[in-house]
Amino acid sequence: MPEFIDPQDPKRRNRPKADSSAEGGDERRASSEGGAAARQPAGLPRPATSPSADELLAGAGLGKYRILERLAASPVATLYKARDHLLDRAVVIKQLAPHLADDPAACGRFRKEAYVLAQIGRDARYVVSIHELIEHQRGLFLVTEYVPGWSLETLIAKRQLSLQATLELIARICLGLRSVHAAGFIHRDLAPRHVIADQRCRPKLTDFSLAAAAGAEPDYTVKSPIQTAPEIYLREPYDDRVDIYAAGMIAYEMLVGRQRFRRLIAEQVGPPDDAMRWLAWHAAESRPAWPDAHELNPQVPPVLSAIVSRMMAPALEDRFTTVDDVLTLLVQHFSRTPRNTVPGLEPQQPRVVSVMSAPGLPAPNDARPSAPIGSLPGPMPGQVAGAAAWSPPATAARPPWESPSATPVEARTQTIDVPLGRIEVVAPVASTAPPWAASEFGSNVKTVVPPVWLPRPESDGGAGGKRRRSRRTVRRAWVSLATLILIVGSGYGGYRALPLLFADSADTIESLVSEARLSYANGDHARALELLHNATAVSAQGARGYQARDEAVRWLALVEARVALSQGNLEDAEYRMRTAVELGIGTDLVGDMQRELIRKQSAARLRKRFKDAPVGEDGEADRTADAPRAADPPPAAAGGDRQRAYERVMDLAHDAMQRGDYAEAADFARQANLVMSTPEAENLLADAAQLQARNQEIKLADAAMNSGDYEQAVKHLREAIRIGTTPELEKKLKRAVAMGLLSEGRELAESGQLRQAANKFRSAEWRDPDCGARDALAQLDPALKALDILERGDAAAERGEWGEALRLYEEARPALPSVLKSEVERRIRAAGSRAGSPRAPSQP
Repeated sequence: MPEFIDPQDPKRRNRPKADSSAEGGDERRASSEGGAAARQPAGLPRPATSPSADELLAGAGLGKYRILERLAASPVATLYKARDHLLDRAVVIKQLAPHLADDPAACGRFRKEAYVLAQIGRDARYVVSIHELIEHQRGLFLVTEYVPGWSLETLIAKRQLSLQATLELIARICLGLRSVHAAGFIHRDLAPRHVIADQRCRPKLTDFSLAAAAGAEPDYTVKSPIQTAPEIYLREPYDDRVDIYAAGMIAYEMLVGRQRFRRLIAEQVGPPDDAMRWLAWHAAESRPAWPDAHELNPQVPPVLSAIVSRMMAPALEDRFTTVDDVLTLLVQHFSRTPRNTVPGLEPQQPRVVSVMSAPGLPAPNDARPSAPIGSLPGPMPGQVAGAAAWSPPATAARPPWESPSATPVEARTQTIDVPLGRIEVVAPVASTAPPWAASEFGSNVKTVVPPVWLPRPESDGGAGGKRRRSRRTVRRAWVSLATLILIVGSGYGGYRALPLLFADSADTIESLVSEARLSYANGDHARALELLHNATAVSAQGARGYQARDEAVRWLALVEARVALSQGNLEDAEYRMRTAVELGIGTDLVGDMQRELIRKQSAARLRKRFKDAPVGEDGEADRTADAPRAADPPPAAAGGDRQRAYERVMDLAHDAMQRGDYAEAADFARQANLVMSTPEAENLLADAAQLQARNQEIKLADAAMNSGDYEQAVKHLREAIRIGTTPELEKKLKRAVAMGLLSEGRELAESGQLRQAANKFRSAEWRDPDCGARDALAQLDPALKALDILERGDAAAERGEWGEALRLYEEARPALPSVLKSEVERRIRAAGSRAGSPRAPSQP
């Protein structure tokens, strides 16, 4: 038993350092279990801020370990940073809460966490490793490696991660999950606070207190409400795909950003940490789906957005079968060369990670599959109901996840819908043969979408890095030589290969786009289409390269819309035109195409309407405007005149809509409806009426803004956006909300509530940096500093240091607003009388 040095011993007592809060704080440090004391779900008690008598103080000893500082605390455990003085290394010691020392279930869970980490082993590159488990009369202690860095919770909260860093983090988190699942366990509580990342984006998975083993009883405890899968809330059978769901939610938050993510949760669910709200949301029969990450952040490639959406699918069967499927797609679409960009993504023997799709499939000895909780034979040897009597299984016994027989099941084909195409993932057919047999070996991912290339991170230095750079240089030289041969030897082939010679050049993309625009202006749409296809195929690097490629994508959608329109494919033209507008193409470029599209759609509807020759008053059929009129009787000719009049009035209505004169457009639509009642005229009339109402709301909002009634302005703008949103309306709404917050902040500052006023100013600046909130904060800054000085004076007065309090009061008084000065003057008189030299407050 290791030596335990009592921290309460007066000879060894040391004053503890300021402990980190239960929320994690902003300090630049993290540990292997840094998330254990992070944000708790609503309703759980908060840990005490001061250490109890049974906790370790800085300087205390535990065998060969010396406590350096307390990192965090939660209701169930406390984390310490310590040093192993024998091996001279930093470690993390996790102590079970003293009040749980006599709880058999809590002790069983604590021992099980140590066993899980030991079974995963040190070879798991992205999982924290365990050093030892200490059992002492003062409690249980788990010693793990210390990982310097930050928790993912802190990284996401502080800034928007770059796309490359996010990709590397997602891939490495999935690699960590692969190690966990291969050992036969499910993490069950994967959350940003349980992932520690260093400066090189190398994460470590931590906190396995809820980890579940194959064959264990179902556990429906919820500690991370946001990342907990729906089947756990609904108390349904689950398997290791709950970890895929949690990883998808983490990836989604990294891609869209913390503020957008939390705003979405507040709108759809409620408070993020309220588990009961999440339960009600998951149990609802109809609930809105999460928007694609690409919609909220256009920098996210559509393929990556589709992969993440698939990972966080609400239904268990709609997610990826195993985490290897996620890694396969990430490597296929975001690795620039066959060599993997993330260490650990080497090809491995296929294995079955989840037996939900193949129950009873025997696993290889070196890759034990995880299983649905409760779906395999009973508990481990020595295990009884609950975790109180948990003990590791005997080494000689057959593992509970091995089954003597196998039940073959049908292969399951799963499809991802993405804007650029479809990705099909086919799960392997389970059989009694080993999963790595020659007949079953091969890729299980078939893609029919072009890969989205991302820049490969710089490789490490050293001899291996030099050899890789040398091979890459030789390979690029051969590619350049082959490209030059193609250019010289073939006109079309050389032209197609030209962009590849400058694969990482933003100038190449910009030149191709410029040439395509010139061809488009000259009416050579086929050549413009070819140039833009070449531009989008070029790999871009840096912000300028991505901007150039985005411009190429926008123009590609526009040219494809023009080609579809010229070919008479109106539905495709309308879809591509809408896509171009959403991507940010100028409205002046699509205006003529929209008018032409509307005219062609109107003509198509009329041709369809008169195709069956509706009978007129004279018993003869009316004809379209382009039908032959020589043999038509006078009543039929009157019908054709009515049709031409209808078309003329509808053209006037459409022109008025393009100009934004919705009242005139509504009048023309009514006239057209009187000439010939058609669904087109009725729809145009309804659209014009709605847009007219939206314009009225905008005018009312502008009037309210001018009069300073920002609340009414926000109300009218939201109603206008409900009718139909535009970027200008969104910007106006942000300005109105910011001005309202600015006005509220000024009122709070005048009433003496300085900190509340500063919060309002910061919120206003976040919504609209140009609203004047920055100047208001600058003006308020002296008063805030004076308020801090005033609070220091109050603290000095509580300690009885009246002279110091009097000095601080007089220093703070000049910068405070007038509403607070009278109270400060009263404190100055009181402090002066207590200090023995009563005096009136000095004038500024």
